Amino acid sequence: MDTNDKYQEPLRIAQEFAKAAKSFREMHNDFFGAGAIYGKMFPTQAEREEFSKSPEYREILRLRASLPRERFL
Repeated sequence: MDTNDKYQEPLRIAQEFAKAAKSFREMHNDFFGAGAIYGKMFPTQAEREEFSKSPEYREILRLRASLPRERFL
């Protein structure tokens, strides 16, 4: 699997999570949380750092940021 394909798959998954999530935190936990897809697809620090430089990663962050933030009283 080339890098382009490897980066498209987490973006596709994040797009699905963003559609289903009710909040920033819900999507964050579903995608980036402990045991979630991000760590499974990019298990090493080096892989995560490399992916974080990609346009796909920036789009995932944009999707997450577009969701409502929960307010705590």
